[in-house]
Amino acid sequence: MYVGRLEKYKNVHILIKSMVNIPDQYELVIIGDGPYKIELIKLIYSLKLNNRVKIYSGLSDEEMYGWYKSCNLVVNFSQNEAFGITVIEGLAAGKPVMVNDKTALIELANKFDQVYPLDVMSLSSEEIANHLLKRATNTTKIPELSEYNWDYIAKSISNLYEESINIKDNS
Repeated sequence: MYVGRLEKYKNVHILIKSMVNIPDQYELVIIGDGPYKIELIKLIYSLKLNNRVKIYSGLSDEEMYGWYKSCNLVVNFSQNEAFGITVIEGLAAGKPVMVNDKTALIELANKFDQVYPLDVMSLSSEEIANHLLKRATNTTKIPELSEYNWDYIAKSISNLYEESINIKDNS
């Protein structure tokens, strides 16, 4: 499963192309919208994958989290990410996550055993498919994610501002 904006730099097309080398029992669910959606739909039909690759847009949070819970693997092959909330959401759902190893997502791979980095730009579709199949386990241990809780983040930012103000007042 992929969740996110449909832009070319997100490399969803690489994920779609890998589906040609994955057994028919597997499906790819893409949740998102964006300017690259039409190109992705054309690619899906040109590869005759329209029965196994589906794009859903405008889902409610409940529907999206249902997909997280039912998928085997969450994938984020973006080549330009500062942080991947979908990686954290996948981990929170107890799913393995595969990420592009050329972005900031590698930090999450270094931190969590359930996040697997992959050099997607240098591998063939067949090689990527093999890696996807190897990690499509459907469930993993949910790691400690409390530092990614919005209340924790807000408190941390608030503390940082307070410290900054105190430093300025004391100088």
